[in-house]
Amino acid sequence: MAISRGTWIALGLVIILIVAGGIGYWWYMRPLEEEGEVFKVAFIVTAALDDRSWNQWGYDALKDIDELDDVEVTYAEYVEITDFERVAGDYAAEGYDLIIAHTYDYQEAALAVAPQYPDTNFALYGAFSFLPNLAGYGVWGHEGLYCTGMLGAMLTETDKVGIVLAMKYPVQLVEFNGFVSGVQAANPNVTIYTSWTGTWYDVAKGYEAAISMIDDGVDFISIVLSGPGIGAIDACEERGKYVTGAFVDMNDLAPDAVVTSVVYYPYNAFMTLIDATRDGTFEGKSYDFDMTDGTVQLAPYHGFEDIIPQDVKDTIAETVQNIQLGTVKVPFIPDRELPT
Repeated sequence: MAISRGTWIALGLVIILIVAGGIGYWWYMRPLEEEGEVFKVAFIVTAALDDRSWNQWGYDALKDIDELDDVEVTYAEYVEITDFERVAGDYAAEGYDLIIAHTYDYQEAALAVAPQYPDTNFALYGAFSFLPNLAGYGVWGHEGLYCTGMLGAMLTETDKVGIVLAMKYPVQLVEFNGFVSGVQAANPNVTIYTSWTGTWYDVAKGYEAAISMIDDGVDFISIVLSGPGIGAIDACEERGKYVTGAFVDMNDLAPDAVVTSVVYYPYNAFMTLIDATRDGTFEGKSYDFDMTDGTVQLAPYHGFEDIIPQDVKDTIAETVQNIQLGTVKVPFIPDRELPT
């Protein structure tokens, strides 16, 4: 049966309306699709991501951010300092929006690669030199260490406490001085033993440092580093002494020794960097976070909940609250050691 001329005209109008409608829908939805583009983040570290220490706290937060529909996170572990420029450059060339370098050991390499990719922003932990697209981010644990210093001064039975660190870098000095201030605030008669191990990774040096302190009568130790910190925890577990962990909740490493930990959870810190990149307000400066904004917290006491006296727990809880309210100001000293 032949199709009439009128039918052909009607079909033609239908086709035109469908095409026009499709074009109109695309034009209307285009800005929404562009606004919903996936934001790409690269996270670069020098060792394992799940190291139960320094890298872990950044990794944990970014795993949660990666669950967002509009953010995609890629991870690169075991990236040597000498290889950072190549790895970061590859991500930038692929169109990544933000590259997070999780140690200030990458500083010189970041200064070299960032100018080559002005459309990508770089964020470097503890950066001390900046560019328009190279910022620093700092998660400062001095207030948490102030609390563990107070805790140690109240729990010690020998009036001797210790702290194990890596190197006299500004970030470590800030934490060291926070600990010293906390000890002195709680009991100025307590003697503080200090070990600068000179390494981020050597577990044995932390173990040896802690054993030496314990042999001298120390019964409470705080750690502020990765590998050697694990060694110090092993020593305290072996000798039956108290220890506080760093960066993540380390109680499961030694449930009978790790009283609490100074925990970092930088979800809001990383989202600040992401949002600043998205809205064009990213600056070459240091974005800093601490206990006052919830980025730094104290882990639960776990099995020590019923061992630590209630008045000690109350004092620590009140101190945390006052730090958050701003009524207790913990000294921020990055350039020298307080006398102990």
